[in-house]
Amino acid sequence: DCKVVVTGAADSKTGSSAYNQKLSEARAQAVADELVNLGVSRDKIEVRSVGGVNEVSPYTLNRRAIVELK
Repeated sequence: DCKVVVTGAADSKTGSSAYNQKLSEARAQAVADELVNLGVSRDKIEVRSVGGVNEVSPYTLNRRAIVELK
């Protein structure tokens, strides 16, 4: 009965802002697609993207997708 939120991110150190936004969207969508392949209903998945971020070090760890259950 829960919702799955997949948030994609890219690192802000490389690529333009527009490129990082598209990359983070694609990253989140790829994870969402795999969750569907594993049996999660698509209508229970929310896909978000945050573009380029600089939240953790080393900067390469900002290239990620986070899956949360809500």
